[in-house]
Amino acid sequence: MIQQILFSAEIGKKDVAKLEATTGIQIREVGKILYDVQDYHDGVYRHSLNVGYLTAQLAIRLGLSKAEVYIMCIGALFHDIGKTKIPHSILDKPDKLGNDEWELIKEHPRRGFELISQYDWAYQLEPMILLHHERLDGKGYYSVAPQEIPLSARMVSVADAFDAMNSNRPYQRKQNTNNCWEQMERCSGTQFDPNLLRLFRRTIDDIYYKRLNRGQYASKSVQPQYG
Repeated sequence: MIQQILFSAEIGKKDVAKLEATTGIQIREVGKILYDVQDYHDGVYRHSLNVGYLTAQLAIRLGLSKAEVYIMCIGALFHDIGKTKIPHSILDKPDKLGNDEWELIKEHPRRGFELISQYDWAYQLEPMILLHHERLDGKGYYSVAPQEIPLSARMVSVADAFDAMNSNRPYQRKQNTNNCWEQMERCSGTQFDPNLLRLFRRTIDDIYYKRLNRGQYASKSVQPQYG
């Protein structure tokens, strides 16, 4: 599945071999880590794949290098790895979370950072994992100032929110695309980077257009089939 996501981001097998050598991020090792995520919670795993795919597509449209796209994609795949340290009773709770439960959820970026930091190559991914819930208005999980939120984390933030709203979860039904965009537009400049949000919307339009031309419904959520 990771290879499919990278291929859809115009990164072929020969590119992967070079990027593994230059970045130290080995696809086989990434796959093993993601398998552990899937083994713990399939919903978190599928969401992680979607966010990895969407972030890679956005990175391409930003004109980033193949190495940067590769790093962005892998970092996005791991953005929610900290949720493997959150009890299923909270992840799958159909009702509103209590204050203590919500505080535990808000710790998943830090827990993810701690999990991934054991790998030598993880420094390239850590900002995306630790800061993907930070906001431009400083009201994110850890109240990080906007100038301290790197582009990579801002990209994952947009892709994460879009897929979350377009997926069925225990506590919410997936929304239609128009409602999703309305909500995200209301948060432009406060939660999301306005320039990235505009480019991300064009990215999604391109994806839907390609799928429609293949006979798929344009209203489908960005669940794998990738590319």
